[in-house]
Amino acid sequence: MPPSRKRKAAEHGRSDIKRSLFSGRRNHSVRSSENVVESDDCAPRSQTEPKDFDYGSPLPRGQIRLLKLRKGSKGDSIICDMHTRVAHDVDYYALSYAWGSPIMDRSILCNGRYLSITSNLHTILWHLRETHTDAYLWIDAICINQTDTQEKTAQVRMMSVIYRNARMVIVWLSEGVPSTAAGIELLSLLCNIFPSGNGEDIRNLYLDFPSLPNPTDSASFVALGLPDTTPDSEPWQAVGKILEASWFTRRWVLQELHNSGQCCFRIGAHQVTPEIVLGGLYRVMMYDQFRYALNHEQSRVDNHIIPMVQMMRAVIRSSRPIFAIIGCFEDPPSHRVDYEKKMPQILMDIATSEPDHEKGIEALFRGFCYIDTLCDYPDVPSWIPSWQISSPYFSPLDNKMFDDGVDVEQSSIIVSGKVLRSGAIVFDRIDTTADLCVGFEVVRPWAGQDHASQEKEQTLATHTRCNWLMECKSIAQAAGGESNRDLGQFLDCLLDHSYSEDGLSRDDIIRLYEGNMQTFAMRFAREECSEPRELVQRFKHHCCRLGVEAPELHGKADMSQIRKYHNKLAESAIAFKELTAAVTLGRRFFASKGGKIGWSPQSARPGDEICVFFGCTMPFVVRRVEDRTKQDNRYRLVGACYMDGFMDGEVFLDEALERTIIELI
Repeated sequence: MPPSRKRKAAEHGRSDIKRSLFSGRRNHSVRSSENVVESDDCAPRSQTEPKDFDYGSPLPRGQIRLLKLRKGSKGDSIICDMHTRVAHDVDYYALSYAWGSPIMDRSILCNGRYLSITSNLHTILWHLRETHTDAYLWIDAICINQTDTQEKTAQVRMMSVIYRNARMVIVWLSEGVPSTAAGIELLSLLCNIFPSGNGEDIRNLYLDFPSLPNPTDSASFVALGLPDTTPDSEPWQAVGKILEASWFTRRWVLQELHNSGQCCFRIGAHQVTPEIVLGGLYRVMMYDQFRYALNHEQSRVDNHIIPMVQMMRAVIRSSRPIFAIIGCFEDPPSHRVDYEKKMPQILMDIATSEPDHEKGIEALFRGFCYIDTLCDYPDVPSWIPSWQISSPYFSPLDNKMFDDGVDVEQSSIIVSGKVLRSGAIVFDRIDTTADLCVGFEVVRPWAGQDHASQEKEQTLATHTRCNWLMECKSIAQAAGGESNRDLGQFLDCLLDHSYSEDGLSRDDIIRLYEGNMQTFAMRFAREECSEPRELVQRFKHHCCRLGVEAPELHGKADMSQIRKYHNKLAESAIAFKELTAAVTLGRRFFASKGGKIGWSPQSARPGDEICVFFGCTMPFVVRRVEDRTKQDNRYRLVGACYMDGFMDGEVFLDEALERTIIELI
């Protein structure tokens, strides 16, 4: 990388420590205390020993509390005032952070009284306080009386409004370490070296992997201007420390980020844009090579990072806790938020919030698309979306539905208590399912692991993925006696035709699949021998066993040439893995009694039936319930499924299929 590019990337990522967060020149400044009248519930300052803080009377309807953080020097005690305001009447900053330890072992002066707070929040206020400027903050742990259930319920209902009206949402990650600046510069550099195909706006982040560099070793890292991913690399370890922030494990941040008009991340004194933090970390997670520098716990954070980036591209609708998700809806049914209700009742209320309205019916069908496991709550009917996903990479199937995929006029849904009745066509049943590919997510060597352990995990993952892929192919070819089902048809279903969205043809996918299998063959050969001539022969043997042609590899090739060839093959394997990950995770490949193939929810099993509901084109897996009342039309909903060639209501064209009424319980 040219020096100018490195310098530009570093400047792009460097935090602006000297610029005041609260006093920068803007079109609308934070209003001074002279412009705000103190609220009636502000307690007078005591001239003697301060008393404990008292929230006083409950908040008036539609109002919020704001904490006025008084200016002060580093050695001064933290002094604040509490005010009651209408959210849109004053400029304020909303804080998004992890509470940390619940122990209230620190205190600040608020309205002249002692207010107990956690050590983590005390650290945050100490870092956010400015020397010359007061600032209004909204902090849930302080601005909501956590002991008042009614007030807590009312304020959570307003959460999306509170974050939407904030001048800026400040995301606090951690206090940082001495090497934090190096980590931030590395994240910025990654964003520059691996740019998004749709620009640097995180909301449009789609990495075009085939067109981007693919560093595989130390030399290629250096050529790109990146530090080597060794366990003692300071920049990579600093990135790992950023990943350890508990903020990434909070589900509420989905709502807070989604509703923020403007957002910044704080790591101690460092202020960074979300594009650099989330964009950089996203690139770390999507490239196996970068994750080698992380330890096991740091690398597990991709369970949270990737959904956050996906959420910032589009409205997230599939996570928990449910109250956080409600705040991300376009028209949130906030009146359903009630902390005095149990979770089963909350799920029922959300799903049936508008049972007679067209949007309510459509939302119910859309909600079906997110179910991939039977509900955790036994008292909740199976047709109630639990908003639980089996993996952060899980891709809901509603993106396979066309705009007219839900026709509310044709819907016959009737909800009576906990029973949902609907017209349906039950047209097939699951015959064979493949095992879950537990090794599909690549097992990567963690920093600090010995070489033998790394090799053992990599070998296990390779064999698991290869065996699973061969099992799926075998199921597809044997389904309904269709032994002539070719490789292209199998791959169309395996990837649910989504590869065309990336501009790839079927021939492109076949080449990637063959390169993926050749990579497996080379891996197996290298496990069995190390002498070049014998290795080439074993490679050809495994290619034949896996059903792909063996490319020409000269028998006199030395190990250096073989390693280079293996690395080149691995590029196809990585691309193929990326294409299949979103489809396979959380699902099972299956063949039906009718000879069709597709993807079922992971909890599906042979014997489960497949149907379509009136008003919805997508097929669903249902499980017949043995009923003592001898009713044979009762089912439990397992979830939406993908059936190749049956995603656009084709079943309704067959007049010979029986139309019936089924009950979901």
